[in-house]
Amino acid sequence: ELEIPEEVFQPQAVPPQKWFAQSIAIAAITAGLTLGREDLFSKAIKDELFEKRAAAFIPGYHEAKKAALEAGALGVGIAGK
Repeated sequence: ELEIPEEVFQPQAVPPQKWFAQSIAIAAITAGLTLGREDLFSKAIKDELFEKRAAAFIPGYHEAKKAALEAGALGVGIAGK
């Protein structure tokens, strides 16, 4: 089982402006899904908060993400704990 340290997900580790940007992205993701706008969804499905730090604990994450996007995925993300 993959173990990502809990501190990676602590809110205080992220500047407020990144939280704001991520909130806008969440709204855009919701709008993209609701309106059937793949372009909007794809542009918004970027995690500015935790992906960079969590990816360091997932061997091959960047290569897998690149391959998925090149294969036509609208986005790739890390979910779960």
